[in-house]
Amino acid sequence: QFSFIKIFCCTSIVCVLTLPAIQWIYPFAAKGSLSGYTDDVPPAPDKIMPAFFDKSLQKWVEKYFDVNLGFRSYFVRTFNEVIFLFFKESSNRALIAPGSHGLYNDLSINHMNEELTQKEEKIKFYQLEAEKLKKVSDIFKSQGKHFLVIIASSKIYIYPEDLGDQHIKGGTTRIFERLPSFGSILKEKGVDVFDSGPFLREWTLVSGIDTHSRAGVHWNFYVGCIVA
Repeated sequence: QFSFIKIFCCTSIVCVLTLPAIQWIYPFAAKGSLSGYTDDVPPAPDKIMPAFFDKSLQKWVEKYFDVNLGFRSYFVRTFNEVIFLFFKESSNRALIAPGSHGLYNDLSINHMNEELTQKEEKIKFYQLEAEKLKKVSDIFKSQGKHFLVIIASSKIYIYPEDLGDQHIKGGTTRIFERLPSFGSILKEKGVDVFDSGPFLREWTLVSGIDTHSRAGVHWNFYVGCIVA
């Protein structure tokens, strides 16, 4: 009886482990889908033997297997749901989910903190960029064309309150009074500009509609149309 149980358990484990490969070769369940960023498979090497010896073939096979493995979408979604349920962050993708508006990325957080801690340097940099854009604007104007700069604000500049003292230097109290405004600098230099940040902050308060996807970091299609 013990031998039967042992053989049954070993066989069951092997079957479970082989299911993803079987699903890959002979799909028997719905593939499922992933939203947002997904890895692409690079083109296969043209010459097999040289690629084998320089190990580019092995890297391609590994990448192809990782992307096309059966049940991958279910594994990825389950992993992300568990990680964000318990830890509210994913260090391998530099994402966090601290509040009610979903994901934020480190790139936007670091940029805002740089503006707060290096405000004078950032103002000088924005002034130089504004002067360059003014020259471009003047060139278009001389040709009878209109030049407009549109600032596409990231989620953190619409909903900074989710991040608080833990992620933002000095917290989010009066945050927009403490930040340099590239839009204002552009206006001072005479460049036509539409800064979506102030517009969307007021718009979302009035409409009650989220500007950015909770499952992503980009603004949603509807808000893109509103800005346009």
